[in-house]
Amino acid sequence: MRVDRANRASNMSNLLQRVLSAPQFPDDPVRARKGRLFNLCFWFCTVLIWVTVIGNLIGGQIPWVVTSVSIVGLALGPLLHYWAHHGRLELASGTLLVLLFVALTTACALLGTIRVPSSGYFIVLVVISGLLFERRGLLLTTALSSLALGGLIIAENAGVLPRPDYRVTITQWISMSALLACVGGLTFSALESIRELLARAEHEIAERHRAEAALRQSNDELQEALANVKTLTGLLPVCAWCRKVREDDGYWSALESYVAARTDATFTHGICPECQAKQLGTLSCRQVPPASSPPGPA
Repeated sequence: MRVDRANRASNMSNLLQRVLSAPQFPDDPVRARKGRLFNLCFWFCTVLIWVTVIGNLIGGQIPWVVTSVSIVGLALGPLLHYWAHHGRLELASGTLLVLLFVALTTACALLGTIRVPSSGYFIVLVVISGLLFERRGLLLTTALSSLALGGLIIAENAGVLPRPDYRVTITQWISMSALLACVGGLTFSALESIRELLARAEHEIAERHRAEAALRQSNDELQEALANVKTLTGLLPVCAWCRKVREDDGYWSALESYVAARTDATFTHGICPECQAKQLGTLSCRQVPPASSPPGPA
């Protein structure tokens, strides 16, 4: 019984870990970082919507249509989670932003005014877009949010929207608290992402400095080795008869001694055919085979 209970607990823990884990892209560090950011934003939005729905139900002031829009968004969450964990990260991120934009605009329109906590959630939309799509996402959602709020203001002044309810209840307190927590959490996450990028850049710079130092050391060793190579340059005064070389101090040295002192070469001696004929005459230096012994008595 205890074993079964432990297995069930382990299975639930593994399932929860898989659900909460970020999409994995081991071969692409950039997409892996964006996957972690998407996972963070996704769960922030999920918790935020749940808290908002609970606040709406407790307060009983918000129209049921607004709560229904939030519930539809929660129902589409598993689809986004599935897309992100199966390689369609950009599609999941874009759909998340579109759903947030539509839900916020619809909620403000149904509430009849932008003077509600829901309008402040556009800040969350802009921050999430900046995290997921960087500059282009930040600029696009800022422009769209501004246009949406401007359109809502025009519609409210024209009397097109429903009559707003300005009563303040626990619903507003819950919504504002959730908004502050979400903005603070996303800001902290953005700072952590920046710290991660800076740490990676510092690591790359340190590796580059180490590589440059090793390269300079190798270059210095090469220059030192080249400086130690012994070479002969210029004119060598050589005796035309005995082939001795005159030193800088005026003394004459054998060619072998002079070259050996200034290079890494060593000498071995032999005799060329011309010198052999001149010095030894016709005597051959080849090995003479041993004479054959006379035959023995029969």
